[in-house]
Amino acid sequence: MSSYHDEQSGDGGLIAWLELRAAALREIRAFFDEAGFLEVQTPILLSSPGQETHIRPFETEFDDPANGRRRCYLVTSPEHHMKRLLGQGCQRIFQIASCFRDGESSSMHAPEFTMIEWYRTEAGYEEVAEDVERMVRRLWSNVFGQEVISNAGGGPVDVAAEWQHLTVSEAFARYTGVDPLDHPEADVDRFRAASRQRGFILADTDSWEDVFFKLMIEAVEPALAALTRAVFLKDYPSELSALARISPRNPRVAERLELYIGGVELANGFSELTDGREQRRRFMAQRAARRLLPAPTLPLDEAFLRMLSEGRMPMAGGMALGLGRLIAVLSGISDIHHTRAFSMDRDAT
Repeated sequence: MSSYHDEQSGDGGLIAWLELRAAALREIRAFFDEAGFLEVQTPILLSSPGQETHIRPFETEFDDPANGRRRCYLVTSPEHHMKRLLGQGCQRIFQIASCFRDGESSSMHAPEFTMIEWYRTEAGYEEVAEDVERMVRRLWSNVFGQEVISNAGGGPVDVAAEWQHLTVSEAFARYTGVDPLDHPEADVDRFRAASRQRGFILADTDSWEDVFFKLMIEAVEPALAALTRAVFLKDYPSELSALARISPRNPRVAERLELYIGGVELANGFSELTDGREQRRRFMAQRAARRLLPAPTLPLDEAFLRMLSEGRMPMAGGMALGLGRLIAVLSGISDIHHTRAFSMDRDAT
């Protein structure tokens, strides 16, 4: 297997990127250590993956001497197991985890990638948003050092400037002219019609979620790429937040946010759902949506659901951040494959 950097910049370029990645990881671990977080490691090989509609796990088999061959999955996110650790008494935990997702390959997607994920009890999405802002500012200052990031998926971005908070409702109303909160999932026909009136081309078979993401990709994300500051896009429609707590202020939205810098989505955080019955209902809805794609039906994580149903999951906030994207954005490049020594995508060509 050859290194991507062998063909692009020689051994010196590879070493420089490895040193940069190592320096970033040292700062990340120091950040969490100083904040009282415990580093943990959870399984990569699972008997049951997440139920997210548009995430495809890699499947494999385990030859169990006692029970025969069993279907298994490579982890797409360590979320379930990390929450189970919260249910066993952990309070502040983080992990730098290898994750795997089938069918993902682009300048900002890879089938294998590194996720930084953390949880803190007695907290919500606002607290973990503060965590990620402090961490990114620290990395920008101590490792990357440039005042303004260029070519980070959009125009120049000043990470040192005050970070913006924008609700999904505000962003869609401003950049598409259509507020998804005015059109609940059961009213997809009106959502499609309102979007078409604003010039978006949609198929009659597009689901509510299809319409949302077409508007997001075609209008909202390009507008976020033009911003000169980092921005948190927050308060997502409840239909798109299967693992997040519903806002007590507005039942149409969930306490979920995503961080964008230069138009690149870097992190996804929640106030975590702790209701086992509601979580099962949402998983079943995701299963139904997967059948319509169509996509394989995945086994439920009954151990995770049992922990929730037994009331052992405390109030918590959690955040997941892509390491490759973070390094790429703070370096001012637009391809995460430059941040790794090896890439299956590149080796296959």
